[in-house]
Amino acid sequence: MLIVFLFLLAVPFYNRYIPVLKVPCRRVDEIPGDHVILDIRDYNEGYEERIPGAVNLPVPYIVRNLDDIPARKIHLICASPLERNMGVRLLQKNGFQVAGFTLSNKKCGGKELACCHKY
Repeated sequence: MLIVFLFLLAVPFYNRYIPVLKVPCRRVDEIPGDHVILDIRDYNEGYEERIPGAVNLPVPYIVRNLDDIPARKIHLICASPLERNMGVRLLQKNGFQVAGFTLSNKKCGGKELACCHKY
């Protein structure tokens, strides 16, 4: 019984906090042109810091709008590592190929990311 309880506690922890492997961090200017840019930050953040050509679809709305996401390689724009983990896992679970991510206003491999335009 204790093992089942621990397992039920471990699954949500894993989905949120254990980093996703083999999905590289990239600057926005390094994203190939054939990738879909999916901004999974909150609507307020996505509106204030726009990324040209990005589709804003926050994490809680991904499952509801799976049919609206093109079946191409996806690059995620995230506000935090938690959003990245949740977004990548949700998309991969539903058959999408996540090719990379950008954490807004964070460093990626020691490089500044200056990805977003404030309006």
